[in-house]
Amino acid sequence: WRTPRVVGNFLGARRRDRGYRALSRGMIAIGAGDSRVARRAAHEAQSLLGSREPLVLLLSAQAAQISGEADSARTAFTALSENAETRVLGLHGLFVEARRRGEHAAARHFAEEAMHASPRIAWAGPALFDYQCQAGEWAGALATLESNADAGFIDREEARQLRAVLLTARATQEERS
Repeated sequence: WRTPRVVGNFLGARRRDRGYRALSRGMIAIGAGDSRVARRAAHEAQSLLGSREPLVLLLSAQAAQISGEADSARTAFTALSENAETRVLGLHGLFVEARRRGEHAAARHFAEEAMHASPRIAWAGPALFDYQCQAGEWAGALATLESNADAGFIDREEARQLRAVLLTARATQEERS
């Protein structure tokens, strides 16, 4: 009576193993810069493990990036950003893609979202700080600077110096108004 279930479990485990081997091949190909092998491995992993598996989405996004397929990469990173566990990973990918295209408003949006999701993400705080400074948003830049210093992205002495620069810029702007 148990034979069909045992056989089904065996075949399912074999399929999963083949899927994870495809993921490994794909990630190695990404590291080596081989877009053809990476895309093939991503398709194989997707057919074996499903399209909602986070590692499959990451492999698909990375393979699309090195192949120059921005729309496919954006689609995969968007799917990653919709999952609570992989939200920041997806936002980072979307941020990188937006910066590559020169869409700085979108890149800033993704950095802000990542900061709200997880304030201690190393790429989001400094990126948001830069965008705030470029826009002359001194109060926001000061708050982000404090958050970056608290997270250890910059040392306290550098934060103190930057704070002085920001306060000077804010005072100058208010004087002109």
